[in-house]
Amino acid sequence: MMYLHPYLYEIVHDLVQQRVADKKFPYVATANDVKAKVMFDVSTALDEMVQDGLLARSSNINGIGLYRTLKEKEDEEFSAIFRD
Repeated sequence: MMYLHPYLYEIVHDLVQQRVADKKFPYVATANDVKAKVMFDVSTALDEMVQDGLLARSSNINGIGLYRTLKEKEDEEFSAIFRD
């Protein structure tokens, strides 16, 4: 999970800096704030991937997003990644 460290570090840093700027003590990032930012970023990235045609999205009866890859895009764009 080392690949997440820089991303999470940046989130914590930014949240702490925002609290410092707002003079809201204690100058910490809560786990809930970090998770909310991660979920926002994930949702944004998934929406972008749907718009770009990399993923297809539908919803179940509860409104939960269901994603699948598009075979054509896998063959065209992602096969190069796995060859390297």
